[in-house]
Amino acid sequence: MIVSLDEGPDVVAVIPTLGRELERLRKCLESVQESSFDGRLAVIVIWNDPHRPVPDLGHVTVVEPGMNLGFPIALNVARNLVTAPFMWIVQDDQTVEVGCLQILSDRMQQTDRPAIVRPVVINEVGRIPATSCGGTLRDSGAINEPYPSADISPDDVDDDICLDWVTLSGALVRCEVWDEVGGMDPMFFPLQWSDIDLGYRITKSGSFAVLEPQAKVTHHRFGSTPTLFRRFLSERNRTYFVEKHRAGVSSESNTTVAETDVTELIARQASLLLVDFARYAEREIHELHNSPTMRLTRPFRSLVARVRRLRQR
Repeated sequence: MIVSLDEGPDVVAVIPTLGRELERLRKCLESVQESSFDGRLAVIVIWNDPHRPVPDLGHVTVVEPGMNLGFPIALNVARNLVTAPFMWIVQDDQTVEVGCLQILSDRMQQTDRPAIVRPVVINEVGRIPATSCGGTLRDSGAINEPYPSADISPDDVDDDICLDWVTLSGALVRCEVWDEVGGMDPMFFPLQWSDIDLGYRITKSGSFAVLEPQAKVTHHRFGSTPTLFRRFLSERNRTYFVEKHRAGVSSESNTTVAETDVTELIARQASLLLVDFARYAEREIHELHNSPTMRLTRPFRSLVARVRRLRQR
């Protein structure tokens, strides 16, 4: 049953979006709202693009921060609005199967009380892509082994697998555990590695995350992030994560949205991001310019330029 935030939902689905692919977002919302669920479900859309007017999205609560909050800060903002015991984190490039939420909820209610129950992402042939679910970590914080190591069928998921983290794509999260570990770390703005960090802190706190292979979603991965920028974010945030969790090094406590002004937080993070990306892009351009391939093509390009000049005489 779809309800409003003020009607006592049991689960709140949270969907951050830049709104660039409106048809994709509508398909996502439609799949969420058609979920077969014996509880009360509310939906929050965090509209992260201040340049695009919000269209009619139906019976959902739309939050317009007036800036791009990114993934971790958007989820922290949503958490401050949620009174339900569970958040269902859905990305705008996902569609969920009809029974997904009920299966996740049933697993969450079992006596072992997992902190996160995560569905499996399936590709166009019904298999779980390699490295798409989660993984284990070394004491230093570096990834030890992603799961699964190769594409597998949902029936082949290891029921006894113990993961240090799971990706949050489609995951149902217990809000009390979210609060106990301080929510998402905004230093991972705008995305990449924030769910690894949250999952790792949750498992270190004594709680755990599980995969539920009977709950399925489809996901057009990286549908909103350009390739170069995605690679930059992955390298930058991986470095921060490893430094934060390196054995023997005390990590800085998370700065949550409740503790600081959102505008100030975003301005600081965006400024740091801009400087870091400029340095990264300069390094990439320099390495490309001096690569063996470029050195081999320079004489040819020079020759072509000379021929063109001769033709113009």
